[in-house]
Amino acid sequence: MISDYVNNGQLINRNEFDKGLSQKMREVLPPMLMKHDLLLSSNNFASHTCVYFDFSIKHKVIGRMVFKLYNNVPQTTENFRSLCVGDKHLCYVGSKLTHVFPQYLIRGGDITNFDGSGGECIYGKTFADENFNNKHSKPGTLSMTNFDPNTNNSQFFITYIGLPFFDDTYVVLGEISSGMDVMHAIMNQGSVTGRPKTDIMIVECGTTNEN
Repeated sequence: MISDYVNNGQLINRNEFDKGLSQKMREVLPPMLMKHDLLLSSNNFASHTCVYFDFSIKHKVIGRMVFKLYNNVPQTTENFRSLCVGDKHLCYVGSKLTHVFPQYLIRGGDITNFDGSGGECIYGKTFADENFNNKHSKPGTLSMTNFDPNTNNSQFFITYIGLPFFDDTYVVLGEISSGMDVMHAIMNQGSVTGRPKTDIMIVECGTTNEN
């Protein structure tokens, strides 16, 4: 059954919405491989690193999102960890989410231009795709944004659902271990264009022992 829902007082056909949103996502994320097989990965969480983001909406703190970082992409996770703690003079604190696609994903991490067009990593301007062993198989997947192969910087996205057609294009480095309620709250600030209705900011971040 095709479901309709209300957006700004107007009924929207879900199939039409999905088609339009898919096009908008392609405009802000590079071309994606349209794969229909859902491949699951296993990750060894022994001695895994956990990091967190504290988010605010309209300058009011709404809660914490905690991530488990995977062991099999050490260069990618070290870049993300360092950007969380700020030990290389680069940090996510003060950066905003630049895109919120309702029921799909959120994107952020532009620590230079703050609009989704920039970013920087601890290794320089960009670094290579480490591997594609981990998959976008479930909600809360943490993945690196890139604009072409091997152009990772500080930008990331977090999925609201499994998005297997992103596999082999973006490097998955972790998953949400707690804080999906924060993700739900952020989703309410999204739009069909992906532009948030209001400022959504990372006000604090770092490493944590929380799981």
